[in-house]
Amino acid sequence: MQGKKVYHYEKKNRAQVRAALYVIVAAYIGYLGYKTTPLAGEPDGLGAAAAWILGAVLVLAAAGVLVYTWLRYKRELAAAEYTAEEYAELERKREEGED
Repeated sequence: MQGKKVYHYEKKNRAQVRAALYVIVAAYIGYLGYKTTPLAGEPDGLGAAAAWILGAVLVLAAAGVLVYTWLRYKRELAAAEYTAEEYAELERKREEGED
């Protein structure tokens, strides 16, 4: 394996797609948090203090989703990595032409 990491293609791809979707969700939650605050204009039906609190909660939730996404992505990527035995078996199959 000479130091380069080799991954199961499907597992790595699934982890990347899931992480991308979670980042999109986190960005939308953060956007909603920003739009709720008085920075984005006069909040409808909310007092200024309530709008700031709700906006801050939504931005913190978005940050939490991003942290969770990063940790989960790293865990899934580590699980997708071939072990030394699996890599040796893969190389053996490639040499025999079974792949």
